[in-house]
Amino acid sequence: TISPEFTAGNIVRDTISATVFSHHGFIPLYDSIRGLFHYLKKDNVYWDYMKSGAAQADIMSIDRNFLYEQTHKMLGRKSTVKNVIKSPITCLRALSECSEMATRLGEFENARHGYTGLFNRLFSNKHENVSLRDAGIASRDVTLDFGRHGTWGKQFNRATAFFNAALQGTDKLYREVKSHPAQMAFKTAALIILPSIASWYACKDDPRYQEVPQWEKDIYWFIPTKNTLYKVPKPYELGVMFGSGIERALQYQYDQARNIDG
Repeated sequence: TISPEFTAGNIVRDTISATVFSHHGFIPLYDSIRGLFHYLKKDNVYWDYMKSGAAQADIMSIDRNFLYEQTHKMLGRKSTVKNVIKSPITCLRALSECSEMATRLGEFENARHGYTGLFNRLFSNKHENVSLRDAGIASRDVTLDFGRHGTWGKQFNRATAFFNAALQGTDKLYREVKSHPAQMAFKTAALIILPSIASWYACKDDPRYQEVPQWEKDIYWFIPTKNTLYKVPKPYELGVMFGSGIERALQYQYDQARNIDG
């Protein structure tokens, strides 16, 4: 999770997932970039986010002594560039934390503004009063809350990597579909299904795409150009269920039609 490839793809996956799951008008990429600036500047939005407890949803908070480091920050023992770059692992952790927190900070700020959805954010001046605690909960739950687990799940996760992440991702999807079926149907169609159909259609006759392993097709969208295929990461549960499933069905029908014509 601290490799540069994962970090770069993580912010793309998170910004798409956040747009689908958000209840506060999250705008893809734009709000993630805003959150990134809050993270880099360490401004009031960042410190309110930290005080709300939302940062404990990040996977990096499980990977290190989170409380110890944050206590030192609050005591004024600021990290210097020398301290940050003295270890490659420290640098990679910082980049991974940045990719995790950027999207959450964007949702946190939207919640604090009291937006109740994208339409309310863009066209209405009537916003709700959202507490620091509720904004923190909203930002934790907008993607995957790594701090959410059961007693047995926490123990089992120590022996099976990402067991709890997979469980919570599936549970999150179930809860959202059950609570907001119409909203989820619209957002999933616009942000997952349509891009998947477009990606498959653009690549279906490209021999380079046909040589790509199936596991890679399942976790990436592909954009063909003259010289290469560009990969865009899909959200895990949303992308595999509503994106890759559609692509596989289309490919099967296309192969069947070609066999009949042949």
